[in-house]
Amino acid sequence: MTGYPLHEYVHRLKVAEAKKLLISTERTFKVIATALGYRDVFYFSRLFKKYAGMSPRDYKKTNGG
Repeated sequence: MTGYPLHEYVHRLKVAEAKKLLISTERTFKVIATALGYRDVFYFSRLFKKYAGMSPRDYKKTNGG
């Protein structure tokens, strides 16, 4: 229904949640990535950049987090 393979759909959902948490909490990206089930923060950072179009740090700065 979404047009995406399951793994990509799940990654997109998790990136969307990370975006919310980055701007609404003071949690670090490492804490957020771990809470979303990623052991490798660098891997999730790459996914974040792929789907959000910018790094987590830039996203937080741009969106007033």
